[in-house]
Amino acid sequence: MSARKRPQAHYDVLAVGELWVELTATKITENLAQNTEFKRLQGGSTFQLVSNMLRLGNTAALVACIGTDAWAGFLIESLKAEKIDTKYLVQDTEFATSLLVKGRGLGEPEMISYRQADTQLRREHLPDSLIQNCNIFHTTCFALNRKPAQATILEAAQRAYHQGIVTSIDMNYSQAMGKNTEDLKKILQSFCQTEPLVKISREDAEHLLGKEYGSELDVLATLHAWGARLVCLTMGKEGSMVSDRNERQFFNLASHKVRRVVDVEGAGDAYWAGFLSTWLEEQPLTLCTQVASKLAALKLQKAGNLPDFIDKKRLYK
Repeated sequence: MSARKRPQAHYDVLAVGELWVELTATKITENLAQNTEFKRLQGGSTFQLVSNMLRLGNTAALVACIGTDAWAGFLIESLKAEKIDTKYLVQDTEFATSLLVKGRGLGEPEMISYRQADTQLRREHLPDSLIQNCNIFHTTCFALNRKPAQATILEAAQRAYHQGIVTSIDMNYSQAMGKNTEDLKKILQSFCQTEPLVKISREDAEHLLGKEYGSELDVLATLHAWGARLVCLTMGKEGSMVSDRNERQFFNLASHKVRRVVDVEGAGDAYWAGFLSTWLEEQPLTLCTQVASKLAALKLQKAGNLPDFIDKKRLYK
């Protein structure tokens, strides 16, 4: 048994946050208003992380809030198809299932969010009995962006931290979250008091940190100053930088080669699942990052979700 896996914990990862229906444009246009055809998908970074962790042979659970409408039925069936346990899904009778509409353009995709039920997580949805049952408590920047879920997740993360449970966050900033990042930065600083493992992309760092963003090393230093124990800064084709304050390790690792990019959606979630899965096995940080990079590369070369079965031993080579 790995020291990072608590004997009493049933779940390797408890992911808390967003789950919604995503309508993605099927054609490239100048702006979202010109799109008339969309593909329906299940969306949400926490959903993707849980799906990926299960594919890697880990145990994982998802806590999220949806409505009671037809969209909710679609999401429930989607989770079942991914073999994700739905017993921690909350169905709110007053709020509709959240919806994200995404365009396809030549630059950064335009997005409009209609956030309702996913923001309604409450303390009773995260009892101590559930939090104590995990090795890693994970959430996202997106999930922390709206009340009352914001306060719920922050409080639950503090409970996890004080019980010796590792916290984790994907600082996945999106234009759909709004342009005012100052309040969001304060929330993220509060979360970082739990000494989390942090994943952040260079683009997200530029959006979130603004003037504080001078170089990649500045990003690592800033997040450590906030309280982060470990920071993974992903830089696309240029690889990723990893800094662990506790182990006093820092390195820059090249990205895994990609023959042809087919689908960039979900590459970050694949990366973090690969990292966390390997980290839980107490492998060296260099190997954690190598596995993460290989899994991200695999996702980039495949449309939709990762393959149903992933041979983790091959990722180690």
